[in-house]
Amino acid sequence: MGVLALFLVVWLAAGWSRAHLMDNLVGAAGLPTCPAQLHAAHRRHLLTTAPMPPSVRGRWISSRCETRPGPQYVLRSYTFHRDGSFLLSLHTYRDPSCAHPTRSLMARGNLTLGRPSWITPGGTEAEYTLSKVEVMGHSHQDATKLALAVNATCPGKITKPWKPHKAYVVLSYAEAANEVTEDEDCSRGLGGAWNELQLLRVEVTMQGHDAGTAAAATREEAQQEDTGGGSGMKSPKIIRKELFLGDLHTDSSKQELYRPTGYQTPLLHAKYAGACGGVCKAVERGTDDSPPHLHASPALPLLLAGSWASRRCETRPYGMFLTRHLEFSPTGHRWTMTLRHYHDP
Repeated sequence: MGVLALFLVVWLAAGWSRAHLMDNLVGAAGLPTCPAQLHAAHRRHLLTTAPMPPSVRGRWISSRCETRPGPQYVLRSYTFHRDGSFLLSLHTYRDPSCAHPTRSLMARGNLTLGRPSWITPGGTEAEYTLSKVEVMGHSHQDATKLALAVNATCPGKITKPWKPHKAYVVLSYAEAANEVTEDEDCSRGLGGAWNELQLLRVEVTMQGHDAGTAAAATREEAQQEDTGGGSGMKSPKIIRKELFLGDLHTDSSKQELYRPTGYQTPLLHAKYAGACGGVCKAVERGTDDSPPHLHASPALPLLLAGSWASRRCETRPYGMFLTRHLEFSPTGHRWTMTLRHYHDP
């Protein structure tokens, strides 16, 4: 990544000796430091590329319980087909561990990839249409709340109590002979922020030495998807594929009009999610009427002392890319932060 050589360093009553001490504490605890992780990745000859145009075919799943503005706690399982159609399953939970589901949204439609984004370098713009959205509550209380929300958008639509674990259509759109035959949308306020599909990026991590071998592996996989067979040539092994979808507006009332310029937590391609562990397996096994249940995490005290660093290049709205490095003193009264900004993601 091309660094802008712009370093924003905030020092609050802390010196270089303390920062160095915190780095030593991280190493002494037996935890891998960021330079050590980068060095290990280099030794394994891992290379990450972002093919353009991206291929989103396949099933993509959450690798952790995700937090959205609200806050909302969700798990996603999105499937995109060769013809552009998709099936999206969005499960919402009461808790930040995603142990207790409240509702599930199931959306069907079509996705059309567009041009590279002018605002967010490395991203691809896209447009989507929804043909059907269903919602399901996972308890009597949740089903009742959903019915009230739908009636608030479409007064009089719900005349009978909704049952838990039963899917109800809240959006339907259909055309025949260039005429609209169905057009009803009562899904507002149910948590389906589908505008995330308007910006996407796919990253492929593989064992390789240069961009040429990476491109060869990407072409080989695409050929296998199209024809069911490859060229027979040995190509680098793909370790991981990630799908970045657009970010959401922090004000839920504005999410339907917001066009994303940043990204959310990436989804993993299910084919390469073996190293993800129990979370990915639970999401893969989950269904709409039986969503994944993750283990509840214990409430831990907020202990900030130590060194904290970005796990990857992060994005901010309007095409800002950066990494963060924070250090907190053992007393918690002194801290430092370094932001490094980049031209690319």
